[in-house]
Amino acid sequence: MRENYNLEKELLFKNNIKDITSISLDSNFLVSDNKLKGNFLINGEYKIHEVSINRENFNFKIPFEHDIKDDIDVNTLKVDIDNFIYDYSKDELMVNIDYSISGSRKDVLEFDNEESLDDFLRDKEVEVVDILDNNKTEEVKEENKEEVKEDKEENIDKQENKEKDDRGVIDIVNDNETTEIIKENEIIKENEVIEENKEIIDTEEVLNNVGKIEDKFVVYKVHKVCETDTLDSIALKYHTTIDDLKEFNNLNEIKVNDKIIIPKYE
Repeated sequence: MRENYNLEKELLFKNNIKDITSISLDSNFLVSDNKLKGNFLINGEYKIHEVSINRENFNFKIPFEHDIKDDIDVNTLKVDIDNFIYDYSKDELMVNIDYSISGSRKDVLEFDNEESLDDFLRDKEVEVVDILDNNKTEEVKEENKEEVKEDKEENIDKQENKEKDDRGVIDIVNDNETTEIIKENEIIKENEVIEENKEIIDTEEVLNNVGKIEDKFVVYKVHKVCETDTLDSIALKYHTTIDDLKEFNNLNEIKVNDKIIIPKYE
């Protein structure tokens, strides 16, 4: 996360000045109740007269305050001064400060209760995906095997009932025909299982770009790269930045059909 700001301020000296001989800009801040509060500290020296050898000290404090989102790790927050321009006239100092606030997003979001989680999801309008653990794929396979077995038995019952004649006599079902029907049924069901598990595996491979994540909730979207896509167009489409995309993806080279994780925070 990186957000840019600009601050313009007019500051009054205690008397008229002739020349500023030195000036410096620094900052300090603290975070409390999801608010970043700090001050820009301007210090220096000035002369009252052009020929004066005496210099007077001056210092000004300019406060600033910003809201910090719940998903930002406050321990990683930084305030950087990107540009500092100043001018002065008689008893007035005019300053223009470009600065940025940056920080990393939390790996895991913690909520005190379900209501706070619901409020977060509603405010951020995010999608929540339950990541499958390592055993989930095996469980899906076992469930589908049971379905295949049940379908085999059901198919045999239907075939036997079909062979009943008008007198209620059951003819012997040809073993070869029954075997062929069962095999065809197995192939259809196994193909369905393969396709379903392929989607699960694809999702797990994409999420591996984020890291080893197990048994937790992650907020994201997945974008499949098209021929006309660029990193700029993808970032613009999802209202995010390339820097944010790089936090979740290896973007040294993107190819058609690559899957890119799109963080969704707002």
